[in-house]
Amino acid sequence: EAQYLKAGVSDRKLVLVYPPCEIRTSNAKNSQTLTIACDGETSIDHGLGMIMRAVRDSQDILENVRLVMGGTITERNRIEWLAQELGLKDSLKLVPARGYDWIASCDVFLFMRNNNTPVPLALAHALAAGKPVITNDALPHREFVVHHKNGILLKDANSDMLSQALINLGRKPEWLAELGRESARFAQERFSPELVRKKIEAL
Repeated sequence: EAQYLKAGVSDRKLVLVYPPCEIRTSNAKNSQTLTIACDGETSIDHGLGMIMRAVRDSQDILENVRLVMGGTITERNRIEWLAQELGLKDSLKLVPARGYDWIASCDVFLFMRNNNTPVPLALAHALAAGKPVITNDALPHREFVVHHKNGILLKDANSDMLSQALINLGRKPEWLAELGRESARFAQERFSPELVRKKIEAL
């Protein structure tokens, strides 16, 4: 949008339409295990390695932490090698998929990227599924995550800060549920099929 405005295209000519997502408001944590979802398309060098190290570190406190990587798994061999090195082999599940149903069984969605690649569609589906989001504090991410309202924005993100955020959420299931409800509300206001249909009809 900023690029169009810089090019002289009036904002009155711009209509932002998000991809439609079915809203699911159930975000109850059903077990003692904290299940974390992240998009498998993120590379190890640009955020996935940090996530895996943070999960390992959080296991020292929470014990039962599980990591689910879904969608397009771009670096499967490197992921499996790093999981072996970090001792995460038994708590990591890879779910190659075209859809986003793999997010529904998780408690939290992690999204870490230290490059300028676009935000993945999995993020919108995680919000629509009522999942709190933990991500690094970057300008594109602030469009989807409001700090301590529907997720956590980490400044100067690293594996220590990320693991502490996971521990805090794992110890406070009521906060986890509250953030999840706000995620679903956020998605309802932007991604619901009815809203998208109305925007397209208006165009």
